[in-house]
Amino acid sequence: MEKYKVIMDVDTGTDDAVALLMAMASDQIDLLGVCSVNGNRNIELTTDNTLRVIDFVGKGDEVKVYKGCALPLVSTLNKDRRPLIPYGDKYFDGQENHGNHLDLPETQLKPQEKCAVSYYIDTLMASEGDITLIAVGPLTNIACAMRAEPRICGKIKEMIIMGASLEEGNSGPSQRAEFNFWADPEAAEIVLQSGCKITLVPLDVTHKTCIHMDEALAFEASGTKAGYAAATFIKRRIGNYETWSKNWHVDEAGAPIHDALCVAGLLDRSVFTEIVSCNMKMDISGGTADGVSLVNFKDMSRDLDGIFRPAVKNVNLVMKADREKFAKIMGDLVTK
Repeated sequence: MEKYKVIMDVDTGTDDAVALLMAMASDQIDLLGVCSVNGNRNIELTTDNTLRVIDFVGKGDEVKVYKGCALPLVSTLNKDRRPLIPYGDKYFDGQENHGNHLDLPETQLKPQEKCAVSYYIDTLMASEGDITLIAVGPLTNIACAMRAEPRICGKIKEMIIMGASLEEGNSGPSQRAEFNFWADPEAAEIVLQSGCKITLVPLDVTHKTCIHMDEALAFEASGTKAGYAAATFIKRRIGNYETWSKNWHVDEAGAPIHDALCVAGLLDRSVFTEIVSCNMKMDISGGTADGVSLVNFKDMSRDLDGIFRPAVKNVNLVMKADREKFAKIMGDLVTK
């Protein structure tokens, strides 16, 4: 059985929390560390939520948390560009997936003294190129580390990223962008052009691999702490998506647990039933399409000088996934 050395990068809300629960439960994952980042909430809250999840399942002595970037690279410098970042409950009307604090007990755990960016550089540079990054929030921490020490790009075995959208967005003026990439599009662009092996799980796919209420109830009935926590988060999401289902093409019987699909796909690549290599860039213009992922599936691209050149296939884009297999992997992990 292959064992994966993993660092997770999270902006912990409810779906990140389920992904963390799965990773901590898996015998195939050696979770080296967890880095928090501003995203679903401000950095203080995402860090606290991360610590709550780890503490709740009794992993505080094993899994260390490194506090990351408090703001995107540049997208908040113009206050009109991202006026709602950092997020908080004051921006929502009660129908919201995360809340400021996860529905778990308070924790006395603290993050490590070393910041996430320094942790990435030190850990990757000392590695043998055998570490996989699972990044399920804005990519600010990783982009900063790449800019500070470009050699880490050659040290990353693979990045499995939840981000981007082809059609089914949830952010930006036109709702075409996906939140993680929209929140810090410059960071996403740095990572996309890094030359690293990238497997990208977009919103279009996570919206079609929902976890159902009966599955959540089975997790809860297992009596495990992880099962209880996962069910709590999933049930909250299902309740909210019942309101939002007209806006997104989601399964009415459940809700997407976006970030958890990345963990399942690492453990069993057959969960991803269709993957296509493509060229992806970010719109960082600040205009109507700001934060939208620009995808080219063709073998050639035409640059601004009018010349056709081979398109660099920088992303392995997941196009379809097996919902039932995903749900089984999640269930097997959180109920063990």
